[in-house]
Amino acid sequence: MSKSAKFLTLFSLITLITVLISGILLPNKYHSEVTFTLPVNSGTAFRIFSQFENYPAWFLLSYDERKHLSWVSGVDGTKDAVLNWETSRSGFNKGQTHMSIIKPLSTIELISQSLQRDKRLTKDQFQIEMLDHQNVKVNWIRQLTLQFPFNIFYHLKQPSDSFKKDHQKIKKQFFDFYPELAG
Repeated sequence: MSKSAKFLTLFSLITLITVLISGILLPNKYHSEVTFTLPVNSGTAFRIFSQFENYPAWFLLSYDERKHLSWVSGVDGTKDAVLNWETSRSGFNKGQTHMSIIKPLSTIELISQSLQRDKRLTKDQFQIEMLDHQNVKVNWIRQLTLQFPFNIFYHLKQPSDSFKKDHQKIKKQFFDFYPELAG
């Protein structure tokens, strides 16, 4: 074997080991969080969530002892701030429609998960808190889980820039509904 072939073999081996180690050491979970407040009248804010076409399946986190997820079948912004939802778990209540009245100073959580073709799992969670009858606080949490080797490429693309674009996209949908906030 010639010197150049040995060198190429050694170089390839070192490169492969470096890529594997960096894939293991780099994080594969990314977290982003943004909070903003919307001035609304009663339940109007909850109509916004039906505009998120990217996430057709929303879930409502119930705060009982089991903490189960229920599929949100519809969002209805009314003067009483009503959220219509439907249970998706098996058993007696499967498919039964329910509604929750969002009272001032209470919080609900809407969750959606999607698995993209590039092997990343995106989990979006909105915590909606009625501060009073004029303001709603929205806390948006995005968790991104990537499989190896996609975490390497994502890390190189600077995930904070990607999250900033996501923030702008999400906020734009709110601002389209509330143009007075965009200024």
